[in-house]
Amino acid sequence: APADRVQLAREVLDRSSERCRGLFRRYFFEDRNYDEIARELHVPVGTVKSRLFRCLRAARQLIEDREDAETEGFPGP
Repeated sequence: APADRVQLAREVLDRSSERCRGLFRRYFFEDRNYDEIARELHVPVGTVKSRLFRCLRAARQLIEDREDAETEGFPGP
């Protein structure tokens, strides 16, 4: 359900580091590209890409951990 996705997105953002929240805000919500973010942060484009990749990987792990916790103890299909 859409409400569940919004809640999950909020949880992921709340549990993410300040650096990741800043990257997510710039890239996804402000629709900035790698070059713009790199210039703003005074870092190489490759650094922005690798940081965003690591933040997304951590966010995916948070989602997987949450899903695992929700299904723990329930029999599979």
